[in-house]
Amino acid sequence: MIQTIKIENFKSIVDLKLDLGKFNVIIGTNGCGKTNILEAITLASAAAQDKLDTEYLLNRDIRITSPQFMTNAFEDIDFSEDSVSNKVIKLSVQAKSKISSISYITYAPQLKKWIDLANGTDKYRIKNILENLNKNLNKNSNINLDNLLDLDFDHIEETEPNLYHDIKELIIDKPELSSFLTYRPSETFLRKTFDTSITPIGLKGEGLLRYLKELDKTNDQNKILFKEINNGLHLLDWFDNFSIPEDTLSTEYTLSIGDKYLKESLHNFDQQSTNEGFLFLLFYLTLFNSPDTPKFFAIDNIETSFNPKLCTRITKCLVDATLEKGKQVIITTHSPYVLDGLDLSNDDIRLFVARRDIDGHTRIERISYREDRTMPLSELWMSGLIGGLPDNF
Repeated sequence: MIQTIKIENFKSIVDLKLDLGKFNVIIGTNGCGKTNILEAITLASAAAQDKLDTEYLLNRDIRITSPQFMTNAFEDIDFSEDSVSNKVIKLSVQAKSKISSISYITYAPQLKKWIDLANGTDKYRIKNILENLNKNLNKNSNINLDNLLDLDFDHIEETEPNLYHDIKELIIDKPELSSFLTYRPSETFLRKTFDTSITPIGLKGEGLLRYLKELDKTNDQNKILFKEINNGLHLLDWFDNFSIPEDTLSTEYTLSIGDKYLKESLHNFDQQSTNEGFLFLLFYLTLFNSPDTPKFFAIDNIETSFNPKLCTRITKCLVDATLEKGKQVIITTHSPYVLDGLDLSNDDIRLFVARRDIDGHTRIERISYREDRTMPLSELWMSGLIGGLPDNF
């Protein structure tokens, strides 16, 4: 699990630290920097895979602009000594294994692309560190990047602090960070199937119908997945059932959706005829419950297309799925009713408020659980007691 993310010099963010739980919600005013936080994590993920080309970043919905606007444009910024320059984005990701990924990302005009300054030098340093590990810690086996995470890092930190310090700045918990995506489902993409390089369901839902059709329905794990999706869809009071027609062409992707209020002859219809709330809920239930989707991901503006009261129930449902399936999630929202689905007494569930300070820098604060708090979180937010509201009118 990713525990801490540090972001420096990215768009509206000068210096920000985010301590994550398993289910994390970020609220705040329009333009406060919520999406910038998600983009920074996506950028760190791209750097972890050495894929900082513009096409790759655009395909992951990072808003690529002129280089001078990708780093912050604030006046009179006093950069810390370990910052390379005001043209470099520094991203640090701390995993539960206590191993960090640190990237120094900058635009290279001569190459006309973004590069990670750490990438070229780290390979040489990693080689030396691995040689020292094999020499000093374990002479009977070959320690390499593939088995490095199996080591006892608490012991290394205690017995070889200098070596531990070098390791934690170079190695990345790749399965979690490298697969990170920010999802923004769209009604247009959910109603039809489009080609996508983002498997299995696409960032906007363009691969959802294909994924559901091509799942092996005889597989026990997939049977459980379909049952979980069906159960979740019953949050919609009109919903009866859904299935994937078996008599369609291999290139035809469609759903059969049952409405319990319709007469039997018209009981079922396809995704073109259903409401968008159903499609969004189907997408989220698949995303959170499928073993094929990333373990670590984000959703921007999760409340889209949902009734306010339904937002609360959906949030509770998705929190349960996150904890049960071992996922880690960051969501942003402008809906107070999403907050009422959160139990902040559980440390795995965390609420953050993003804001712009007097200088325009994005800051973030965790809202902790308090036993003496009796007002629902939605009311606390709308009353201005936890921030996250405009204060200019």
